[in-house]
Amino acid sequence: MTGLPSFIVIGGTCGSGKTTIAQKLGEILKYEVFDGDDFHTVENKAKMAQGIPLNDEDRIPWLNKLVNLPAERGVSNVVIACSALKRKYRDILVAGKSPKESKIVMLKVSREELERRVQNRPVHYAKISLLDSQLKILELPETNDDVNEEPHLIIVKADSPIEEVLSTIMEELKRK
Repeated sequence: MTGLPSFIVIGGTCGSGKTTIAQKLGEILKYEVFDGDDFHTVENKAKMAQGIPLNDEDRIPWLNKLVNLPAERGVSNVVIACSALKRKYRDILVAGKSPKESKIVMLKVSREELERRVQNRPVHYAKISLLDSQLKILELPETNDDVNEEPHLIIVKADSPIEEVLSTIMEELKRK
């Protein structure tokens, strides 16, 4: 599909649906899909499994690794599932890219739904205790009308069924 960004990040807290949405969006767009969780260090995964939140020192090298994935893997169109909780993390992900070539889609989900999803998902190192720490550091404008400071950012309410969320994302990607 022409006119769409070549670098798309699907962000949000644990349980927001990042991986599922990234995989489905990648299928629709025929883009290479990467799950940021797969690129955490063994140490980061161990911390999260123990319910210890990651800090900036843990996250920044990981974010830089994600930024370099397209070049390392020899692909030009990617969708990456990555929490991107803070603005400075999102800035790292899109540094040097125009808003036309890169977008970060943040999935906004109610706390109740996040808790339900985290508790009901199969084995994963991110537990409910990590949800609290992620919600605490989440920096997100309320709506797409408030994203002037972050031209790469799209906010999508993701409590709805996957098909509706994907439809909204596609509309926003085409519009921006």
